[in-house]
Amino acid sequence: MPAREAAPIASSPTPSSPRPASAPYVEAYSGHPLAGVHAPHIKPADIKPADIKPAERGVRPSEILRPAEPKPAAAEPAPYVSPIEQTFGTTKTATDHKAADFKTPEAKPADVRTPDTRTQDHKPTPAPARSIAPPIDFSSFSEPVDEDMFKTPAASRRWWPAVAAVVLVALAGIAVPTVRRMVSSPPVATDGTLSVTTNPPGAHLFVDGVERGVTPTNVALKPGPHSLEVRGDGAPRLLPITITAGAQLSQYLELPRAAAAVGQLNVRTEPAGARVSIDGVSRGAAPVMVSELAPGEHTVVVESDLGTVKQTVTVEAGVTASVTVPLAAAEGAPVSGWLSVSAPSDVQIFENKRLVGSSQTDRLMVTAGRHELEIVNETLGYRAVRTVQVAAGKVTPVKIEFPKGTIALNALPWAEVWVDGEKVGETPIGNLQVTIGTHDVLFRNPDLGELRQKATITLTEPARLSVDLRKK
Repeated sequence: MPAREAAPIASSPTPSSPRPASAPYVEAYSGHPLAGVHAPHIKPADIKPADIKPAERGVRPSEILRPAEPKPAAAEPAPYVSPIEQTFGTTKTATDHKAADFKTPEAKPADVRTPDTRTQDHKPTPAPARSIAPPIDFSSFSEPVDEDMFKTPAASRRWWPAVAAVVLVALAGIAVPTVRRMVSSPPVATDGTLSVTTNPPGAHLFVDGVERGVTPTNVALKPGPHSLEVRGDGAPRLLPITITAGAQLSQYLELPRAAAAVGQLNVRTEPAGARVSIDGVSRGAAPVMVSELAPGEHTVVVESDLGTVKQTVTVEAGVTASVTVPLAAAEGAPVSGWLSVSAPSDVQIFENKRLVGSSQTDRLMVTAGRHELEIVNETLGYRAVRTVQVAAGKVTPVKIEFPKGTIALNALPWAEVWVDGEKVGETPIGNLQVTIGTHDVLFRNPDLGELRQKATITLTEPARLSVDLRKK
């Protein structure tokens, strides 16, 4: 279309005339640089709608505030949506919200003014309206969740009891053996125990002929009968025993102590002060006690101004021998002899209420002739009178026999009883007649062992002895 020259613009204001209905209405854009108080006005009659290009057409205020219509998107492949997003909906991030708030500014339209808009120039320019971001679509969050996804198929539910049963059986197979080990009863004892104690200790213990140690000791044995042998300083002790499974059998044995390997000799002279030698070795002046002599015969020589006397003395192991040697008396002096007193226990010898000696002395020198002697043991209540005839230069033996006393014996629960190695019966035993003095009493129970005690029997009152083998 050929260009048409524009009509001349009036330099002076012209009264506005009503806008024809057919004329296009163009609103002035107050932000255009040409808009102002002195901006020229174009008459509506001079402008035809066909002459207004789209770029020169004014923009209505309603069009400025109206959100731009989205352009149809090009055909693109659908983005990947995960199963979770399909189930719970797509979640918009902060970046998505910022992008929604951002709007690309549109190009400003050309300022086309009409005479009718001249009166608008003196009005204050309104602030440009802020574009409003399109509302966020929350419909995706309200999409219904497919509940079938969380439902277990009926076929799977039918297998659950079977699976649970298999798991329980497996756990029981692990737990039951563990609990059995924790609460199981201890193993039943198959052996018994033998406990042996001796006095003195240190004896060798033999069971069925096999050495099993030194007392005190504990030995594990199979149930049943066994032969027990204890070897100490004296003769071996043999005991039959019976072992019970899971039980302990205790045996207590009193063993004789070892006899001394040497003896002693007490030498006295009448008068005292003579020189004494034994087996050619000087031992000093009498009276003298010579120890550590080997058992057997020894030669004793006594020398003084009155002469020399030589004697042979027998020494026993563990025994103290005594000898009194009279020296040659002056002319007219009485001739002497000796007394040798033996008794089950030590006694004292008196003559005319004068102590002559005791039975511990091997020989007692007295004058030759007739003597009336009193034999006394205060502890046992024994007192006796003996008359003896002593020959000059001779040894006169005097043997003392004690009378019998009574003793009552008992043991708990019970025991066999031996007195001085001789069996006297089973407890209880009453009024047993035994020689006065100190005796060795042995109580023996096949299950509780042995217990050895010393009992002293006197003439003053009956003796009593009771033991409890359960409290050894």
